[in-house]
Amino acid sequence: WILPQSPSPDLPFAGLSAEELPQDVFSGPVEIRLKKVEGSGDFYVWQASQSGSLEVKMNSRDGITDTDRVTPLIGSHEHVNWGFSAPGVYTVTFEVAGQRTGESTNITSDLTPLTFHVLPLPETPFMVWQRDQFGAEALEATKGPGSDPDGDGLINLAEYAFGMDPNSAGRTGAPVFQRRADGESS
Repeated sequence: WILPQSPSPDLPFAGLSAEELPQDVFSGPVEIRLKKVEGSGDFYVWQASQSGSLEVKMNSRDGITDTDRVTPLIGSHEHVNWGFSAPGVYTVTFEVAGQRTGESTNITSDLTPLTFHVLPLPETPFMVWQRDQFGAEALEATKGPGSDPDGDGLINLAEYAFGMDPNSAGRTGAPVFQRRADGESS
């Protein structure tokens, strides 16, 4: 479940911004720090470059540390991907820190929680069939559309299309093509 860094007309677009901060208030960069994640899975923030490399900025899966932060340039914004490992309701808590010009210590904001409602992907009829045939925990190697777990030479997608049992080898129910005596196919 990803909110992508590239704007899509069908999805919310959530970047990170320091555009509204005046240039002369802080003596250096500000940091947006990840402080806490509550929810049904893990939370990630990363950027993808045009060359395909990824720079992970925040990752709750390995524990929340001082490295889970973004440092946008004052007066600018950043496009980032926001990712969630499972559907559910997440409360992701941040704080912002920076050093004011002429001061020697950082100031920090109050902890700021944001709530995300991550909805499950809609099930297709094929996904329902996969779950019914193989169970909810089946591996993709077994339930995948191109897999043939019963070894009968028909992939799952064909067995689904023809109403066959993918767990029992056999071709009963599969279409049969024959050449008639007149040379036509039937």
